[in-house]
Amino acid sequence: MRLARSIWMAGTITALLLTTCITPAKGEARDPDAAAALLERYTDPSTMLVGRVIVGQVDMPALFDEIRRTLEASELNERERALLLGGLPTEPMREAAAAWLEALSNEGVEEAYVLLSLADFFPNLEPALFVVVPMVDEVDATRVQRLLFSGDVDGPEAAEDEVRHPLLPGWTTAAFDDAVVLGMNHTLARLRDQTGHALPDLAEAFSAVDGWAVQLLMVPTGDTRRVMRELLPALPDGTRPGPIVDRGMQWLAMGLNLPPEPALRLRVQGEDAEAARDLADLIAQVQPLLEREVEREAPAMVGPLSALLEQLEPTVEGRQLRVEPDAEAFREAATTSAGVFLQVRLEAMRMQSRTHLRGLHQASVVWAQGQQPREGEQRRPMASEPGILLLGNYFTAEYVLHPLADVRVPADFNQWSDERRRQWVNEYASYVLIPGLVEDLDGTRVAGFEKPEVTDGRHIAVVFNDNRVRDVPIDEARALIEEQTGMTLEELAEQQAQRGQDEASE
Repeated sequence: MRLARSIWMAGTITALLLTTCITPAKGEARDPDAAAALLERYTDPSTMLVGRVIVGQVDMPALFDEIRRTLEASELNERERALLLGGLPTEPMREAAAAWLEALSNEGVEEAYVLLSLADFFPNLEPALFVVVPMVDEVDATRVQRLLFSGDVDGPEAAEDEVRHPLLPGWTTAAFDDAVVLGMNHTLARLRDQTGHALPDLAEAFSAVDGWAVQLLMVPTGDTRRVMRELLPALPDGTRPGPIVDRGMQWLAMGLNLPPEPALRLRVQGEDAEAARDLADLIAQVQPLLEREVEREAPAMVGPLSALLEQLEPTVEGRQLRVEPDAEAFREAATTSAGVFLQVRLEAMRMQSRTHLRGLHQASVVWAQGQQPREGEQRRPMASEPGILLLGNYFTAEYVLHPLADVRVPADFNQWSDERRRQWVNEYASYVLIPGLVEDLDGTRVAGFEKPEVTDGRHIAVVFNDNRVRDVPIDEARALIEEQTGMTLEELAEQQAQRGQDEASE
């Protein structure tokens, strides 16, 4: 299971990073007309995005060299880098991802498509991608299903009552006449029932980036055009961008090649030359608004973003808006932007963790308000472990996990007994509540803290009994909490993990 999980985590990260770390395509790809014909079975009027990856052209050493270079340029420490990469060290990631992609290639898989449709948004109110892997005569569909589902040609090929996808709960695979599909259950059910829908100009969009290792396409139809027209917000001067984008984008095609030969190509086809110019003018109008928003939310991103946008400045040729930046300048700007973005993302996750910790304290106060005061005291006892708050429905189990924690809530968690759920939360929670507190507003008293192992190792977030949260250097936090409780951080965490088990056994 650990190997499968490593392979799938690395595969997922690889998919997310393909846009920055792909070698140029060298083999023969499915021609644009054949690619469009294949996808006709799987697209529908609400299809928003079509992506395509040539599996055999992913250069794993180049991929991870680029990841390492970007992370080193980001000035993050080793712990922070590991956290942002899901807690997996670079070498195991490289080996696992390489093994997974090599296994797919060895099975004869040459390409894979990723599709996103609005039709799959509404059941769960969240985007639901699905993956289409075309089959050819020499490919064993069952072995490919097993690789997609479990990362192992001898593993399970689809979800069952006791078998879940190692990283994507609710996802499974199915074999169709010409492809194996990985996606959510409701997506596969929809695909079985639909007859398909040809996206207009899809072959033309594929032709614009033919030969590129990664191809990302948008070919709006009636449903998606209506979304663009109605949902894109007005600009400060009152301009409605929806109609401009509608006319200016008959289709969009982006091709990506990076290490060892970095390159990007973007083509946007408009209704006519005027529509293409209007779209270019809109982009020029939006850019300073974007920079001002970034300056307000993440000042460190302004410089790298401006450099990147300068490389992405479009030109207009006939009906097309075109972007094809200088390869080296684009790579440098993109790498700098990625490094700063990693820092911004890390801080955003820290902020989310502080919100979790503050929420746990607030839940403990509310819980206390329903308790009787202890004998001889006027104030009421606060909850001393998150498991009891979970059973009181103050939050879901996901809430007690740090955004960077290397653990996930089990898929069948809600079917467990109360005792088992309480034990799991107390053991795996990223936060510890201090036992023995009563409800008051003492701002000097620590009420809870992040476990050091889920932070950057230099600071932990601490919540005080007045609901104030701040990051505290780890040595200062240790001294503060040990002086208050007489116990170390680790002893308090162990006590919390044990408490649910002891009370359940009683």
